[in-house]
Parts: sequence; structure tokens; C-alpha cells
Amino acid sequence: MSITFETNRLQYCGLVAFLKQLNCSLIQFKLLCFLVAHPHAHVCPDTIAGALDITRTSLTSEIGPLIVLGIVTEQFYNGITTYSLTSDPVIRKYISELSHLDACETANIRKELFEEA
Repeated sequence: MSITFETNRLQYCGLVAFLKQLNCSLIQFKLLCFLVAHPHAHVCPDTIAGALDITRTSLTSEIGPLIVLGIVTEQFYNGITTYSLTSDPVIRKYISELSHLDACETANIRKELFEEA
């Protein structure tokens, strides 16, 4: 195992612990990755559901716990619902770590979170 891999693993150890504490599902993980890629956007449910290739109903059930925990905020503008990342600096600290990961590191986190048994 390379030193680089071990260093990277230590760097995102806090993120993994945070996501495990949330009991984050795979869809929620993908949702967070999507929102981190658009950190200041207010995104409508159809856009998110299309990007994640899930139904709007699935999105609603998966995003609900993240709203309750204060990780995602829900806004209403003229009858349109949008979602965005929280402005809470502590939560954003962990979630923003996702934006610094390359595809390999993101895959490693996914594997660690969802393929352990």
C-alpha cells in the first residue's frame, strides 16, 4: 500500500466518520456529491433526480433525513421547491471535503461506506 494512499485515507477519515454517523445511504452520498459540485446553487428536485437517475419520489424520501439533520436546506420560491447545502460552517466543513476528492478517492469512500460487511 502506498504512502500517498495512506495519507489520502487519513485526510478523508473525518468525512467517512461523519457520513457513517449519518448512516448515509448510497443515494444520499450521490446527492451530497452532486450538491457539493454546486455549493451555492438552489437546485430543483427534477434537476437533482435527473442527475442522479432516480425518481422524484425516491429523491424526496432520501433528501428528507438530510433536511431534518440540517445538511440540506429546502426553500420555496413562488411555488417552486429548491434544495441547497446548508450554510452551517461545521457541516459544510465535512461535506466540502467531497469537493476536494478525485474520482478514485470518491470511489474509495463509496467502497468503504457501502461495500463493507
